[in-house]
Amino acid sequence: MGRGEKISFWVDNWVENKSLLKIIGMDPSVIPNLDLKVSEFITPTGDWNVRLLKSTLNHHPIIQKIIGIALPIFQREDSIC
Repeated sequence: MGRGEKISFWVDNWVENKSLLKIIGMDPSVIPNLDLKVSEFITPTGDWNVRLLKSTLNHHPIIQKIIGIALPIFQREDSIC
């Protein structure tokens, strides 16, 4: 994974090879901002924005898996790993 600029937060299979919609069991029609990108949850200093993750995912346990995903130190294109 790169900086998440091209990866859909809700739809793409970026956590446990599944979409967050599938992991959480949410209906896409109830998501107010379905076009969010993973990059929007990464701070300018290159860390996960845990507060935003908690508020967006309603403190779901998957947040622990997400913050366990190492973010790249250097800017690079998104890729599937």
